Amino acid sequence: MLKSFVFRLFVLMIVFLTSVIISCDRNPEGSHNLVQLTKKPVIDQVRMRGKLIAVTQYNSLDYFLYHGEPAGYQFEMLKAFAQHLRVELEVVVRNDLTSAVQLINSGQADIIAADLFSGLVDTSQIALSFPVGKTRLVVVQRIPAKGHDLAIAQSNALAGVGLNVAGGSATVNQIARATAFLPVKPAILERQSLDRGEIISKVASGELEFTVADEKTALTFASVHNNLDVSVPVGGYNTTHWGYRKGASAWARVVDNWLGQFSGSSAERRLYRKYSDPQALRRAARLSKPQSARLSDYDQLLKHLTSKLKWDWRLLAALIYQESKFNQDAVSHKGASGIMQLMPETAAEYGIDSLSTTPDHIVAGVSLLTNIDKQLQPIVADSAERALFVLAAYNVGIGHVLDARRLALKNGKNPNLWSDVEVFLAKKALPAYYSDEVVYYGYCRGDEPTALVKSVINRYNHYRNLISE
Repeated sequence: MLKSFVFRLFVLMIVFLTSVIISCDRNPEGSHNLVQLTKKPVIDQVRMRGKLIAVTQYNSLDYFLYHGEPAGYQFEMLKAFAQHLRVELEVVVRNDLTSAVQLINSGQADIIAADLFSGLVDTSQIALSFPVGKTRLVVVQRIPAKGHDLAIAQSNALAGVGLNVAGGSATVNQIARATAFLPVKPAILERQSLDRGEIISKVASGELEFTVADEKTALTFASVHNNLDVSVPVGGYNTTHWGYRKGASAWARVVDNWLGQFSGSSAERRLYRKYSDPQALRRAARLSKPQSARLSDYDQLLKHLTSKLKWDWRLLAALIYQESKFNQDAVSHKGASGIMQLMPETAAEYGIDSLSTTPDHIVAGVSLLTNIDKQLQPIVADSAERALFVLAAYNVGIGHVLDARRLALKNGKNPNLWSDVEVFLAKKALPAYYSDEVVYYGYCRGDEPTALVKSVINRYNHYRNLISE
């Protein structure tokens, strides 16, 4: 009897496990969408987190740093799209398509904003959006001496020619497709340590002979190096697109509807004019390499001073830009002055007077930040969280920040979590809160420090993308 029961139980278990295995194998979307099937739809994720996470490339047109501010054609389009969605924008830099696609398909990013060429992207891995433009590949070569012909006057002449390209770039595949008709293919010379802007500059200087680039990029650098010819096309025009996860149909509709409205609009025309102007392109191209980019004349000083504060120097730079845009002559309507925007009484406390230099002002400002940090260390242990509290206190005073902590605690929130405390700092402009018994420092316009923290962190994230350590 027991044996019969055990046998029947064994059979039932086999049937159950088989049904589970069969049901797990029923995936009409394909194996590459398993991640998506276990997550909420992309549009819901974007709305819940209140943030659009976009992948783009660092280059002299799409996303770069200009006078301390992020800029670029794709970046500004993404900003407009995020505003349409009423969410924040976070930018992730990936200059190789494979890793960008991995971020999309793993759910770590929502959109790829780059010139993805129709017909040159593996659409089994990613879906392409409504067209965002069109471009083609062109040969980049030096203009010959007067009376001589171009070394490569037409694409047929590329047979057997060595073409220098950035290592691992999508251009390799584009060249292969565009030159498939040639009996002898060009030799692809991948330069692992160079990006496409550096390669084009080396062609201009004579260090390298030839390269191929998309026409938009080639024209940008030709506006800087007037000895470059970019007139010889390689293949025809291709439409360019953004990319998103396959199978995300609701998200695809949102993206494509917005791109369809943006295409041909006055906003698009303004953006095109802004980034097609030769002077703008020339300025952009000069700032196209993060290793050589500078934020100010004081970068080395900031790196030295932040070792004590234990901050990334780019966070301090983001704060200074927010306060004064690195202008020592800046004066606020409240009377704060100098590159660190110190109030007169604070400046005097830290030894600043009319004879003090800009470095003196920076040292004083960092001393103030360090003192605030020391006061907060015993109560906000996490250094990343504490930096947010320090930024707010630098703007509004540590007393108001401590008031907001007490209000957060009283209302059942975490007093050591900035996202909880900032809510109550903003509410200190309301009588019900600034007159509360746990508030010692009274009224303040708490929306100002909370906005400052958000702006500084947003700029800092761009600096991390665009400026090397």
